[in-house]
Amino acid sequence: MKNGVPTVKLQTERPFIVAMCSSIAGRYALAIFKAAVQRGAVTEIVDEVRVISKILEKGQPFRIVLIRRLQKRIKPRWIGDFWKFVGISDSTLRFLSLVARNRRVDLLPDIVRLLGRLTNDYLGQEDIYVYTASEIAAEDKQKIYEKLSTIFRKKLNITFEIRATILGGFIAQTDSVTIDVSVSHQIERFAEAARSYIET
Repeated sequence: MKNGVPTVKLQTERPFIVAMCSSIAGRYALAIFKAAVQRGAVTEIVDEVRVISKILEKGQPFRIVLIRRLQKRIKPRWIGDFWKFVGISDSTLRFLSLVARNRRVDLLPDIVRLLGRLTNDYLGQEDIYVYTASEIAAEDKQKIYEKLSTIFRKKLNITFEIRATILGGFIAQTDSVTIDVSVSHQIERFAEAARSYIET
C-alpha cells in the first residue's frame, strides 16, 4: 500500500504469467490488470471488458459501428449514451480505444480470458464450470462445492450447466484443469481396457 493505493505485486516468474507476457493479448491483459489494481477496481474493470467483448459479438453492423467509435473515426451521439447505459467507465473505454486503434479487437476474447485468470490468481479464487447430466438438487450442488473446495483450496465461483451426454456424475472444468467423474468417462475407460485386453 502506497499513499492509500494498493501496489501491484505479481509473481512474474510463475509459468502462466511468463507465457502471458510472450503474447500480445497477454501484454494487453497485464497492462489493464495493473491499472485496475492501482485504482482498486479489479473486478469492476474486468467485468466491463467482459461486457464489451460480449457486446461486440452481437452482429456485424453493430460491431463495425462500435469499433469505429472506439477508433474515434466516427462520433454518433447515441454511442456515448449507450456506453453509459451498459455502465462502461471512461478508463475502460480508453483502454478499449487503444485496442481498437491498434486493430487488436479480435484479441478481446483472449484478453478477457487472461484477465479473468489474473484476477482469480490475485484474489485467491477460481472460476469453475460443473457439467451434470440433468438438473441436480441444491444439497448435491453443495456437496460438489465442498468436495472441490478441498481439492482447490480456494474460494470457488461455480457455474452449473447441464450436458446430457455425460449420462451421470459430473465434470468440473477450470481454465487449466478438468476433473472428469462422469459416467460417460467411466464407460470410455472400460471400453479402452476391453480393447487392450482383446488386442493382447
